[in-house]
Amino acid sequence: MIGFNGGLIGAPRRLFIGSSRAGVFTTNEQAIYKSTIVATGGEMSDIYYNGIVYRLHQFKNTGNTSFVVENGGFCEYLIIGAGSGGNGGVNSVNYGNGGAAGIYLNGSTTITVQTYTINVGDGSAGTASSNSSAGGSSSALGFTATGGNGSSNSGRTGASNANFSGGTNSASFNSGGGAGAAANGSSSTGGDGFTSSITGTSVTRGGGGGAVSGGVGVSGGSGGGGAGNASGAGNAGTANTGSGGGGGTNVGGGAGGSGIVIIRYAI
Repeated sequence: MIGFNGGLIGAPRRLFIGSSRAGVFTTNEQAIYKSTIVATGGEMSDIYYNGIVYRLHQFKNTGNTSFVVENGGFCEYLIIGAGSGGNGGVNSVNYGNGGAAGIYLNGSTTITVQTYTINVGDGSAGTASSNSSAGGSSSALGFTATGGNGSSNSGRTGASNANFSGGTNSASFNSGGGAGAAANGSSSTGGDGFTSSITGTSVTRGGGGGAVSGGVGVSGGSGGGGAGNASGAGNAGTANTGSGGGGGTNVGGGAGGSGIVIIRYAI
């Protein structure tokens, strides 16, 4: 049923700032920012989410590319650094550790007319019996999400998984990805990643790599973390999730997963 204010009775009226439907809002009305952005770059698609149509720009290829803004406005972003690789133990007693996931940035900003450079970090390779390198950083719109810390081979016999973390393992935005697990430690499962609905579907990314404990390969964290492997190379982290690679045994750990940049705005 339509009320006198043009909205449904019993439901808030949804008015769009920056459009012909803009007006004065009552306490029961919802103001939705209708973007004026015109831009190109990345994989472009439109989604319908919570009553709003958004345009997505997804940047998945590692390295630099361009995001060309012809008309500016307000947008949201998700930026994830790449994961680090796991490592392998030097003998059958010392098993390898999982790699850490990259930093996870989720927020909003105003963009202006210009060409932005978007960089998507690449996951670092797994190693056999030495420390792995950190994952590559991802950057966009003036923000940088660093890659996950490399897995430390010196801690493979039981050090805390915090030694290999890309940051905190708490479930909040703008924080580190899941921690890489320590071999034979108290927490051999990779730390869990974080969930976002920026693409219109709830997706978890940024899981830490799993280790090897008690002769068993342990799973990576939710969000693409590679599992440990008790009989060979660790499993790689999932591409475009910034996840860590799993630890191996006697051979290399799995490579870290590449990062991703996603930008969206209402249209």
